[in-house]
Amino acid sequence: MKKLQIAAVFGMTLGFGLACGGMDMDTASLYVPPPSVGGAASAACPPGAASGKDFSPGAKLTLVAIHPDDAYFGPDVLGRLPEKGKVGSGDLTVTEGCWYGGEFEADNGNSYYFYMAAFTEG
Repeated sequence: MKKLQIAAVFGMTLGFGLACGGMDMDTASLYVPPPSVGGAASAACPPGAASGKDFSPGAKLTLVAIHPDDAYFGPDVLGRLPEKGKVGSGDLTVTEGCWYGGEFEADNGNSYYFYMAAFTEG
């Protein structure tokens, strides 16, 4: 079976959402693989996560979890956790419980702006 890898956006014109996957060229059928994410797919606070206080620019933190509602939630970022770095140019503020929003600059050069991510100090 020959497969052509595609990433397509449907829905705007066809009205049934987003799809990414591939196409079986022998049968001309679209297949969409099930989601696969590394790390825990949970909204529960991870053990030891900071909570209750904001962090100023330059504060050293370790990214330990990303909330399923955050745009960065997925295998690309979850596969790199834990990731050390520092707070970016603005404060990292509590969104809810142990979940923080704001800019985070990883030591490896990656830069993120999270809506809901969990961190440990140091």
